[in-house]
Amino acid sequence: MNLRTRIAMSDPAAALWPAVRGRLSYWLTPVYEQLPDAAFPERSRRIQAYCVGAPRSGTVSIADQFKDQFRVGHEPESRFLTWKILAYRRGKTDAKRMRRYLEKRDRRLGLELDSSYLNAEIVEFLVESFPAARFILTVRDCLSWTESMANFLINKPEFLHSKRHIRHHMALCFGKPPYTYSPHEAVLEARGLHPLRSYLTYWTAHNQRILDAVPAERLIVIKTGEIGQSSCRLEDFLALPAGTLRSAVHSNSAKARHRILDQIDPGYLRASAEACCGALMARLFPETGVHGEQG
Repeated sequence: MNLRTRIAMSDPAAALWPAVRGRLSYWLTPVYEQLPDAAFPERSRRIQAYCVGAPRSGTVSIADQFKDQFRVGHEPESRFLTWKILAYRRGKTDAKRMRRYLEKRDRRLGLELDSSYLNAEIVEFLVESFPAARFILTVRDCLSWTESMANFLINKPEFLHSKRHIRHHMALCFGKPPYTYSPHEAVLEARGLHPLRSYLTYWTAHNQRILDAVPAERLIVIKTGEIGQSSCRLEDFLALPAGTLRSAVHSNSAKARHRILDQIDPGYLRASAEACCGALMARLFPETGVHGEQG
């Protein structure tokens, strides 16, 4: 029985304190942002790495591989970073201010691994500001990724409706309503999801942006289906001793699978995937093309 378990059994209130402290710290982020760098002593790092995969591509699993040995954050301060990204994308703040914000944030958090789909939105700043940083791109094929996104949004409708910062960000990523649906996409419309092309064009834009922005020697690409066997590759890439990283598990898996794409004409799916993602799928999944990992 570990120490955390013993504390929980002897004093449940004490066991809850770390979670309470974490949430309190999260909501104090705007206050912390105003403090000078000196308020947050610079900490040494054994590595500085960013996982920049799209949502539903394995960013949680990558974080879990590192969390036993390193200071890790999965989507740290995501609400506040999202609003900063939106301000930058809308021209309400400039590149100089955005770069300074990210550098101060990095000093304050002191993470060794920052795993978040939002990192793709700021990857050019990260590459320039942190020349020693390495980047991990997790990627799944375009159609199974779209299926996973549909599952996630159906299972957690609050991300479509009540989480205001995410709604605004998705409008930038997937387009603003009203949407135009093909007759083949009736199931997407009925479920309140975006049109198929919205997801497929985002998939290409997200992954291509990483490939364009990050020098090849600073980037490792790991397919989602291979994360469980990726520890050795990551250790080599980050110059870590063998056995440093834990074996990955499939983290953050969907609680319910709705098989949305099975309800769309296969010919239409293949044609849409080829039109939106064909070139990049041929590069990332040369053995299968738009058929990808096959689940």
